Amino acid sequence: LLLIRKKWLYGILDNFITKQLPHNVTWGLSLMYALEQKGDQSLTSTQGDLAHALRFLASVVSQSFLAFGDILQLHRKFLELSGGINRIFELEEFVEAAQSDHIFSASLAYERWSSNSQDIISFSDVDIITPSQKLLARRMSCDIISGKNLLVTGPNG
Repeated sequence: LLLIRKKWLYGILDNFITKQLPHNVTWGLSLMYALEQKGDQSLTSTQGDLAHALRFLASVVSQSFLAFGDILQLHRKFLELSGGINRIFELEEFVEAAQSDHIFSASLAYERWSSNSQDIISFSDVDIITPSQKLLARRMSCDIISGKNLLVTGPNG
């Protein structure tokens, strides 16, 4: 519950900083700049200079906040990538253990069919969850017969 709350608050803060705050800051700075502008505001040249300066200011503020938002996204991307890497290492350990004939009681069993004498890998009532705790499949059961393939893909291919 605490993790979900932190993710929710982070999402709100991230959304505000990267999407809402740049517009508010640009508006505030533009207003301050326009109020500080010296000279006759009715002259076309003054209005042109003001418009040019405001466009530049808006561009700088927008780019700065986009860069800051990208920096904030790095932490989330790192967590997703490290979760995927951890899953790969877990799979490697699992395959090594299965090849050395260890049997796990964690829903993956290596069996022999005595009638056909084929090797199978059997998943029974397995929940498939991403590293970010998103449930992809609930109580999945699957039998993979020797000679058949199973392809599992994720966000990075």
